[in-house]
Amino acid sequence: MRAVYWLGDEGILLRGAADLAAGRRIYTDIFSFDPPAGYLIMEAWIKLFGLSFLKARLFASFMIVGIAAFSYLACLEVSGSVVLAAFLPLAWVVTSPFSWIVVVSHHWLATLFSMAACWLTLRSFSATPYRGRLWWAGLAGAVAGMAAMVVASCGLYAELATVGSFLGPRRQRSLLGACVAAGFAAPLFCLAYIIMHGEFVPAYNDIVRFTLNDYSAIQKVSYGNGLRWFYPNRYLLPLDGALALAALRANARFHVGAPYFRVSVLFALAAFLGLYPRPDAAHLAFTAPLALPLMAYGATWLAAGWGPRWRRVAFGLAVIWCMPGAVGVAYQGWKAMLAPTVVTAAGPVALLGEERNGGDAVFSFLASQPASAGFFFYPYMPLMSYLAERQQAGANDVFTPYYTTRDQYFASCMAVTAKAQWVVFDRSLMGIQAWRRLFPAMVPSTPEDTRAFEQAIEQNFTLARQMGNFEIWRRTNSANDAACAAIIHGAP
Repeated sequence: MRAVYWLGDEGILLRGAADLAAGRRIYTDIFSFDPPAGYLIMEAWIKLFGLSFLKARLFASFMIVGIAAFSYLACLEVSGSVVLAAFLPLAWVVTSPFSWIVVVSHHWLATLFSMAACWLTLRSFSATPYRGRLWWAGLAGAVAGMAAMVVASCGLYAELATVGSFLGPRRQRSLLGACVAAGFAAPLFCLAYIIMHGEFVPAYNDIVRFTLNDYSAIQKVSYGNGLRWFYPNRYLLPLDGALALAALRANARFHVGAPYFRVSVLFALAAFLGLYPRPDAAHLAFTAPLALPLMAYGATWLAAGWGPRWRRVAFGLAVIWCMPGAVGVAYQGWKAMLAPTVVTAAGPVALLGEERNGGDAVFSFLASQPASAGFFFYPYMPLMSYLAERQQAGANDVFTPYYTTRDQYFASCMAVTAKAQWVVFDRSLMGIQAWRRLFPAMVPSTPEDTRAFEQAIEQNFTLARQMGNFEIWRRTNSANDAACAAIIHGAP
């Protein structure tokens, strides 16, 4: 609950929600290429329970438990087997990367809504009387719409899977209508929220233009990147396909026409599409639950003709296959429990990544500064901003070469020179070679706008302290924004 392996992605949703709670506006004062639903949900949680990091991790735990619960219900619906339906979500948890499980992430929130939509869609085909099915279909559409308003890409695939599940015979048209009508509720609410706050144009620029023009270029990695060959999550989607083909071969007419099969296939397809453009270990964990119903469905029909002995053998082999992941989870949990904690404004945390080298000293320094002191965290530390309860100077809290635009560098440079008294550098993530470990598709040379931005900061600030991987720079008396012009005029 307190283990922190990276000060990066987890802080994006937390820092944005904390800023919203403090009166700042998303898309105007905060950059984000995601729709606003995730931020609004997290803001409501912060307003109810405060900025405590432990409470934030409690929210993350609820998301994981919710995903597992809806996965269980969906697998039980398609298979009728309590054992299989319970095993598959547990196998997903223990074979996922430990450092990505109990973290606050918009991906987990989107998966929670997507799995809820999957189960509600399945229930809409089995509920009685028929009028009751309309309520289930409507709920499925509404929840799928929420998923699309948390993560536009993955959520949209889940929404399309939900709507596609009701395409077919004429008798299902009323279910399709209820699903589609309810599916507009969350998007219309978010659109109204954006318009009411005067953020339509900046929201369009962040969500649509930035995503299409700048997001995907550096994200490409090989399928399963970061997962060792023996981890089941790496083979979940190929196994899904094999089991589906085996089930079709057993009884093609029944399976193709069965609503459960159609729903399971569409959500497995949504899981596959949601991986890209970055199908690495973390994103496999994020989307894997959507593929579990097809796994349960295919395994049930494939094993229908097997005797009890062979079923037990197959189940035993599956358990053995998951054991390395379970041992890894237990070992990492043991290390996290024994790790020393660091006091932050949001509560104690255990730093277990590269932040261990100097992170405790940085948090002590941040706590010693007056509330009026302005800070800028560079290049990728939104979680430090949240934990220290210090607002970032400027709208951007994530700076990545070939991802952050020239205009964003320039606007941030102007904000830093105007508002920040201190700059915190994380040197472990500066330099093109450090970035290429995370983004292998990145061009192996530092872009001119990144170099010009860093030079502008160093011209206006001077090194005050070195703390392991971190550096604290103090604003000089002669600081001004003249150096920021090189970002626009000096870049090619």
